[in-house]
Amino acid sequence: MNNLVKMSEVYEEICTYKEWVEKYDVKYESHLTLLEKKYRTILRKVVFRDVKQFKIKRDNCLKKVDAPIIREILIMATPGKGNDKNCTRWLNGKLEITDYEATAELFDNLMSMLERLQKNEKIDEDIFYRWYAVLNTILHGESAKRIIEIKKAIDKLFNNSVLLNNCFDMKLLRKIDDYGSCVPVFKVPEEELYIGDLSIEEITKYMMYQYQYFDFLLLISEYFSDWADNVSDGLQNIV
Repeated sequence: MNNLVKMSEVYEEICTYKEWVEKYDVKYESHLTLLEKKYRTILRKVVFRDVKQFKIKRDNCLKKVDAPIIREILIMATPGKGNDKNCTRWLNGKLEITDYEATAELFDNLMSMLERLQKNEKIDEDIFYRWYAVLNTILHGESAKRIIEIKKAIDKLFNNSVLLNNCFDMKLLRKIDDYGSCVPVFKVPEEELYIGDLSIEEITKYMMYQYQYFDFLLLISEYFSDWADNVSDGLQNIV
C-alpha cells in the first residue's frame, strides 16, 4: 500500500478544487459518480488496465507516481473549474482522430500539465516521458501538429502559385535575352518524369502550372502511404 493512494482521496482533492461541497451541492453524489466513471475510462483507454487490478479490498487505488497526472486529467475532463472541452470529448469517445486542431490543442494542454507537475516536483522526469509517450501514442498528438503545419504550407504554396493557375502553354513563352535572341522563358525537360531519380531542384524544372505542384504532392503522399502500409504489414507479421 505504500506505493498506492486511494482514489477516494484523489476525488476529495478534485472536489475541493472544483468547490463541490457535499453539504451544499445537491449534485455532489453525481459528481463523484462522474469522477469514478472517468477514472475507469482513463484506466481502460489510456493506461490499458482493468480497475480490478488496482483494487484493494473495497478501495480503488492508484500508483502514487501516477496520481497527480490522473488527478489533473480528471479535472480537465469534468465540468466546472479547470475543464477542458477537448479532454471531455476525448474521454467521451467524441474526439475524432481526424480533428487535428482539437487533438493538437488537447495534446499541448496535456503536455503543459505534465511540464507544470514536473516543475513543481509532483512527478519526476521518467514519469514525464512515460506519460508523454503514452499520450502521444494514443492521441497521435505530434502527428496532428505536423498535419496542421502541412496544411499551412499547402495554403502558402497555393497563394504563391496563383499566377501559375492558367491555361497558357508555358513552353511557348518567349523573351529577348541579352544578345537580342528570342529564347524560351522556361526550359522544360523533354524526357519522362521519374521522381525517384531526381532531386527537389530538378523536379521543380517540370513545374509550369499550379496543379502540377499539387499533383507532385499527391504523388509523394501516395508513395509514403504505400510504403507505410507495407511497413505496418511487416510489423503485424512480427507481432
